[in-house]
Amino acid sequence: MNQVKEGKAIIEVEPKEIVDKKMPIFYNPHMKLNRDLTIYVLKHLAKDDWKIGLPLAGSGVRGIRILKEVSKKLEVTVNDKRRGFIDDVLKLCKLNDVEMNSFELDANLFLLQNKFDYVDVDPFGSPNPFLDLAVRSVRNKGILAITATDTSSLSGTYPKACIRKYWAKPKKDEKMHETGIRILIRKTQLIGAQHSIALTPMYSISQIHYVKVFFRVEKSKLKADEILKQHEIIDEAGPLWTGKLYDFELAKKIALESDERILQLIAVEAKDEKKIHDVHKLSKKYKVKQIPKFEKILKLTKGTRTHFSEKCIRTNKTEKELIKIIQQLS
Repeated sequence: MNQVKEGKAIIEVEPKEIVDKKMPIFYNPHMKLNRDLTIYVLKHLAKDDWKIGLPLAGSGVRGIRILKEVSKKLEVTVNDKRRGFIDDVLKLCKLNDVEMNSFELDANLFLLQNKFDYVDVDPFGSPNPFLDLAVRSVRNKGILAITATDTSSLSGTYPKACIRKYWAKPKKDEKMHETGIRILIRKTQLIGAQHSIALTPMYSISQIHYVKVFFRVEKSKLKADEILKQHEIIDEAGPLWTGKLYDFELAKKIALESDERILQLIAVEAKDEKKIHDVHKLSKKYKVKQIPKFEKILKLTKGTRTHFSEKCIRTNKTEKELIKIIQQLS
């Protein structure tokens, strides 16, 4: 076993070149930013009496970090259907001088038997099997975090899989990653609506291996109905969520917590969620030989960069207006 430090947490794991479900203690270092965001969100939204539920806790590192980096007053309960998990958590808590509740239950049974103010569902694959009980396990005014690692179906590589799992048609184009997140949001909102629960996105992120969304949970028939009115088909993709992806104030606060460039980009695009355009694709379409610097394009279009793609910008300009500016600058 090797000791690994992440944030303020220390864990012991077996080093492995390829991360998979068969690891004796599941720890994926590539998901650190995912866990960082849990910390940032809770720092700004959690109250000291909140109960935190982690139904698919893996190594337990997220739970340790919450206690050491947010507040030791929080009640953190971790769960993983793995023999020996409870013993491992006891050792982990002793190593980090904290206390957590632990269970070795099926994740859905764990969610069924408990109520929390914050639930973080971070599966290896689709969150679909856990959505219904995850939504119902969060108390009113709490936060639900959903991660999906089946990005290939959400972003359009496997459209039939997306239709089966998320009840929506993806589209493989310059907006595919944003489309994928909006499809995931709608699916989760539909699950909430059937229980008269409104789920409003507060923060969303797209990475190579996963997408993650934080929802504010409100028990209200009227608000659930309003959420459903914002589901539409856009450019032959969807139905999907057409509302905002971010709470701008929260995005600004998160950007100040880290020097990660992607979080700075999100804070900028959260201010004004304009339409995405692929500058490279447009330039090729209109046979522009020299693509001008993005800074110059952004200045003339009053646009912003987007974390969804390095080749894209957000702007309210039409395609014709944008290409005219690109041609003018090239």
